[in-house]
Amino acid sequence: VLSLFLSLLGCPSGESGGRGPQSVTEQVEQETEGTVTSSATDLETFNSCEDLDAYLKDQAIAEMESAVDANAQWYKQYDVQNGLCEDYNDNGSVPAAAPTEGTVFSTTNVQVEGVDEADFVKNDADYIYVLSNGYFIIYKARPGSETRELSRIGIEGYPVSMYVHEGKAVIFSEVIEYEPVPCDPQICLQSAMLIAKKAKITLINIEDKESPKLIREFNAEGNYKSSRRIGDIVRVVLTTAMPQIDLQYYPENPSEEGAFEALKEQNRKIIEETPLSEWIPKYNEVIYSSGGQETRSGELIECKNFYRPVDPSGYGVLSIIPIDLNDPMVHQNDIALVADEIN
Repeated sequence: VLSLFLSLLGCPSGESGGRGPQSVTEQVEQETEGTVTSSATDLETFNSCEDLDAYLKDQAIAEMESAVDANAQWYKQYDVQNGLCEDYNDNGSVPAAAPTEGTVFSTTNVQVEGVDEADFVKNDADYIYVLSNGYFIIYKARPGSETRELSRIGIEGYPVSMYVHEGKAVIFSEVIEYEPVPCDPQICLQSAMLIAKKAKITLINIEDKESPKLIREFNAEGNYKSSRRIGDIVRVVLTTAMPQIDLQYYPENPSEEGAFEALKEQNRKIIEETPLSEWIPKYNEVIYSSGGQETRSGELIECKNFYRPVDPSGYGVLSIIPIDLNDPMVHQNDIALVADEIN
């Protein structure tokens, strides 16, 4: 399923990235000149936002129930009350079989002619471009006796990789937000709680190598996973897991009759009451122009642009974000696949 979906990364540069997706298989077959032969039923769209909402929650409930059932089975197999299991915690609980984040999928490092891959260092005939210590740095490379730094610009977060093409740089970084929380002084001085992890894309105009200018800063919920550039089109793969909702996977009093079933019912209610907006990744961005700055924000993917495999495979969200370097200020039509275990 993933190989089919990620074939969209290989679309030729003649496609602007701004049109809405066809049947994914139909689109891939057209744009890879028949190299994909899967039927159009490999992936399906959703008929409405309500359909998407129901599907996501059905998948979340199924995975939650599987985790709770695993803990119930564990409880039945081990006499935890008599301390026969070393993993039994002092507070009367056991390690919960929490669901995975659904971010595992296959990629390839094979170099394909005409397909550029992101890296920490790029170069052309006269310049070297480097990501280092939170900066995007441009060096003059030729002649060798005159090699020197021309400019640098700070990149928010932890830079991951970049592209440089036709006077523009596309830089990927991870932004992690923490909030300090109290900690028992007998254990530690202070701990921190992860609040949010965002993928950041910074676009820079580097036509003037000594004075690069910001074009666009784009932030989306989730993790940067991969990207490809063909011609003027960069396609970025992001993954987003289940929203942070307060589910429990082990009852306070497991010995009570029906405790595990009651816990599943409690969790089902929480999942069903969580609005669809909590499941769809959000984005915000700043556009820089001669007229000033413009801020945009909203849901990253429209309901009509979500796809799913015919055989349900979880509720993680894998998004493909296209960037047209000929028109880098425009937010193109993003698409997403709802799946966890992807091969």
